[in-house]
Amino acid sequence: MTSPAKTTTPTKARTRLTTKQKAEAISTWQAGNATLSDLAKRYGVNPRTLTRMFDKEGVKHGEKAEAAKAAAIKAAENTEIEDAVIYARRVKKAKEDRYKFAALLQSQAANVLVQAIKDKKSMASTLGDAKALEVWARFGKLSADEAYAALGIAPDDFNEENPLPELNVRVIDEEAIKKVNEANQVQEDDLPFIEDDDMGDGDLIATVGDDDKVVEGENE
Repeated sequence: MTSPAKTTTPTKARTRLTTKQKAEAISTWQAGNATLSDLAKRYGVNPRTLTRMFDKEGVKHGEKAEAAKAAAIKAAENTEIEDAVIYARRVKKAKEDRYKFAALLQSQAANVLVQAIKDKKSMASTLGDAKALEVWARFGKLSADEAYAALGIAPDDFNEENPLPELNVRVIDEEAIKKVNEANQVQEDDLPFIEDDDMGDGDLIATVGDDDKVVEGENE
């Protein structure tokens, strides 16, 4: 009579740490960021395996904790510095974009007035262009406000009194205005009809100096 065959229980293959895992385990152990049990569960090995490895490498738990803490603080400081530099650049660009837009509007306003003089047209003939420039000025202010809001800043942070720089037009002296008025006596019936009731007499004002003359709507 033959005896029944013996059954053998398969042995579980022992997990071996890779070179990378060994380096990670040693670094974590030296920094004191995990216990022996934590590392054993993380890498699927017996705690005694880790103990032998640490003893063989001559590393101790938490021996580089202060260095690791200092490195973490330094990394955080560097991140804050980088963020501050990026923020400063964005604020600078927002200011430059705002200045360029205001300068462009001012240049366009000057071109409109100069062209009116060259063509011997009345100042009233520029009202349409002035209205368009006013619309673009409001659009520019809205865009600037959105950029400032995104950056968490306000126009007052730049020590400026107005959200949008005033358009200063200084291209017509008193003598030039006098010649234009003499050549272009505009009658009331000739003035263009403006449908926008919100546009008052002060919507088209050229900011001038002491030697200049203010032009509003129709010629004086």
